[in-house]
Amino acid sequence: MRKCLLCNKRTSKRFCPYYQKNICSICCGEKRKEINCPKDCVYLKNAQTHLKEKLSLPLLNYEEDFNKNLRKELIHLKNTRLKDLKEEEILEVLEIIIEKVRLETKNLIYEPKIIDIRKQLIYETIENLIKNHSDGKKEYKKYDKETILTLLKLEEKIIKELKNKEEDYFKIFSLLS
Repeated sequence: MRKCLLCNKRTSKRFCPYYQKNICSICCGEKRKEINCPKDCVYLKNAQTHLKEKLSLPLLNYEEDFNKNLRKELIHLKNTRLKDLKEEEILEVLEIIIEKVRLETKNLIYEPKIIDIRKQLIYETIENLIKNHSDGKKEYKKYDKETILTLLKLEEKIIKELKNKEEDYFKIFSLLS
């Protein structure tokens, strides 16, 4: 058998559709966090299934467009503008946004004042996503405010449960998305 073309240490047993070469299982696991693995990669699918089973968190099986887009936006924010973004910051902002949306469902207007620039950036990111889904813009599925409120609460619960299990929200959803 040939050596892995990435590390040149271990035996390459897996064909990687991204690199179009055989690589070892260790490089496969490490590189999938860095590259954009094709969605049809059998090793990616197996890793995602294994991760969901390991975490035993039934909420992770709930896949709604809003939540997928929210995770993508938060991961993008962490990878670009807020490299040290913490789950605690997201939870604080989600709490504010959940209250805002809850009041909006009762036809009340609430505009929170967020002083922390980092939290303001998170807030604006989530608010833009809510607006896109509320308006049903091009690639965004349209949701009413009640549904968005429920989905925000769901994401808050997922973050809290992952935190209680001492799992990293960003690593989990970078792999699952």
